[in-house]
Amino acid sequence: MLTLTLRPVLPALALIVIGVAAPASAQEYCVVCAAPDATYRCTIVDPRPSAAPSLQAACLGALAKAGRHTQCSIRSGVTVFECDAPVTRVSLAGAEPVVVAPPAPSAPDPSAPPKTLLEAAQRAKSSADAQAAKAAEQTTSALNATGAFFKKSLTCLGTLFTRCQ
Repeated sequence: MLTLTLRPVLPALALIVIGVAAPASAQEYCVVCAAPDATYRCTIVDPRPSAAPSLQAACLGALAKAGRHTQCSIRSGVTVFECDAPVTRVSLAGAEPVVVAPPAPSAPDPSAPPKTLLEAAQRAKSSADAQAAKAAEQTTSALNATGAFFKKSLTCLGTLFTRCQ
């Protein structure tokens, strides 16, 4: 009978899991800056071990430079989830860290199904408005053509068919 014991393997497995999870948790920081006062939730976009000496220093330097602050520091005792501030992305791709503008929101795809009842109602209203405008244009065109026909007909009858064109 073969028995396998996992006791010697568990501490090594725990160290591997901690080693893998630690870098992922060190990618966001709550940063407080002064003169002018501001708070940021700094997110490192492309963390690489050799990209910067310290991810914290990269956040602090990039935010201080971008916001023209006199000083910035990591807010202690606050997790990034408790940090009530806008998310600011910092890229380490270049020679020095830079603040990356957030991606522009894309326009909703009109062929995609609506996500909310309000969006469905807005789409229905805009579609009905477009159809009403098109119908009004066609009606005006038809009335103009009909009016021109009646004017010519009355002129023709009034002149006893001498000025019919």
